Amino acid sequence: MNNLTASQKRRSKGTLQDWHRADIVAALRKRGISLAQLSRNQGLAPRTLNNAFERHYPKAESIIAKALDMVPEQLWPSRYTGKSPKRTVVLDIKDQK
Repeated sequence: MNNLTASQKRRSKGTLQDWHRADIVAALRKRGISLAQLSRNQGLAPRTLNNAFERHYPKAESIIAKALDMVPEQLWPSRYTGKSPKRTVVLDIKDQK
């Protein structure tokens, strides 16, 4: 069974669309955390992670994706298409103190 959200509909060329910001926020809320709370938990300003919705911001994308047990390429495929696969290293900022 295909469990794609509405924001993951395939484009005409067969590529996946990026998740809509509302779907990402809803997925976080289903896990019991807000985007602002996730940002603060990582030692960032409450609205810092919102930047990932407007532009490519690898650090923020990784934090959001990790909170959803995903990788950034699943949430924002358009930002990663055509790029050579890289190992995604996600640091737990809290553990670096």
